[in-house]
Amino acid sequence: MSKLYLVRHGQADRLSKNYDQLTELGRNQAKKLGQYFHSMGIEFDACITGTLVRQKQTAQEILTELKSKGNCTPNLISEDENWNEFESRLWLTIASKIRETDSSFSDLYERFKELQEGQNPEARVVFQKVIHRVIKEWTEEKWGEIPPYTFKQYCSRIRTAFGNLMPANSTLVVSSATPVAITIGLSIQCPENEMLPYMKNIHNTSLSVYEKQGDKLVLVSFNSLPHLQERELITIG
Repeated sequence: MSKLYLVRHGQADRLSKNYDQLTELGRNQAKKLGQYFHSMGIEFDACITGTLVRQKQTAQEILTELKSKGNCTPNLISEDENWNEFESRLWLTIASKIRETDSSFSDLYERFKELQEGQNPEARVVFQKVIHRVIKEWTEEKWGEIPPYTFKQYCSRIRTAFGNLMPANSTLVVSSATPVAITIGLSIQCPENEMLPYMKNIHNTSLSVYEKQGDKLVLVSFNSLPHLQERELITIG
């Protein structure tokens, strides 16, 4: 029976203008996950990421750690854009619409931008509040069809990503928070409009494990952090 190991990327640099890069902490999180896989004797026949840099960096740190310890790892990392996080222009468009009608949200958004520009770590906390509101209204399709896709269309991309997986005994997929959350919803046949709770607390480098039974994914574990024992290593943003 084949297994899918689905991982969210490590902490990305929310305090930089280029979020699509791991922080040193993010790289350390990924290395520790590689060490955990080694300690459990877990090896991979295939590795897949989206096309985002932070996803590929996370996969590379994991595989480099495994290779250094003599574990069997794939020679190439395959890319499938269907595993990407939703595009930033989507959440920025929705945030702009909310700001026009909700002054408290507008103040929160401005606070986030101020903290980000000052490279204040609190920006990560404030951003989570901003993005949770945006995702809620996106999943509810409150603002209609916002390019490049509705939430239902985005869920279809995740289904396509599953269909693109090649047969393998053990596959590592490194993706982002929203695809990881949607995956659990799809695996337990949760209606799309009820997936929001799964999207709030996906930790960096958290591990979700599935058994592939035909065309079905059976959930084994979700959003676990067996490799991060120190509290300061556990992050969401």
